[in-house]
Amino acid sequence: MGKLMVLLAGIVSLIGCSNDNQIIIENKADYPIYFTFRSSQNTVNPNGQTTISDIPNGDYAVAIGIQIPPSGASSWSVTPPSATFSFNKKSTKIRTEFYSTFVSGIYAVTWNYSSTDPVTSTSTGITSP
Repeated sequence: MGKLMVLLAGIVSLIGCSNDNQIIIENKADYPIYFTFRSSQNTVNPNGQTTISDIPNGDYAVAIGIQIPPSGASSWSVTPPSATFSFNKKSTKIRTEFYSTFVSGIYAVTWNYSSTDPVTSTSTGITSP
């Protein structure tokens, strides 16, 4: 009977450790974006959306890549090109939205993110000629 109680306590504690942390990625840019998270690249087409689920708590680096317009782009930029997201609670949902402009040969992608919990993240910007 004691072994059964220990087994049941273990099962209940594992159920309590699950979470449903998510990142929701919405691409409102003119061309695909490439969202790299936990060593996996997620391609999100224009006007598309994808969700990354079952994220354990912790700190995770995110890197962003973009598809450059096939013609007419003399330079491009992504701001920020990377960030670090922290998941410290169960059921944290981070929403990211990508936007683009294409003016005078410059294709610029910007993205914003928000969280159901206070966002603990760092980001940097870079522009490439």
